[in-house]
Amino acid sequence: MNRNNVLMALDDAEVLVIADQCRAAMMEFANVLCARTFILTAVTRAEAESDFTLASVATHLNRQLAAFVLSTRDVHDYNEAFAQWLETEGNDLGEVRAPSVNFQ
Repeated sequence: MNRNNVLMALDDAEVLVIADQCRAAMMEFANVLCARTFILTAVTRAEAESDFTLASVATHLNRQLAAFVLSTRDVHDYNEAFAQWLETEGNDLGEVRAPSVNFQ
């Protein structure tokens, strides 16, 4: 594999179609979510923990927000690492793969 192959894949029509489909599915899922969904999830979690209080619901919502912020940071870090990887000199990469981030 070399950077030219990576750059060709980024411009490949079939890969772009698949990426667009993936993005559309993710956006559709994200658009279905709303504040009520998050609140109901938090209430259900509070109920499961036998702590059915407004403070417990707020705590769960804060945890969801923190998890989202961390995920966003991971994606940003991955994008920066990938851009840096593409810019490095020397085209012969051997079996080296693009940088990965452990998304959990």
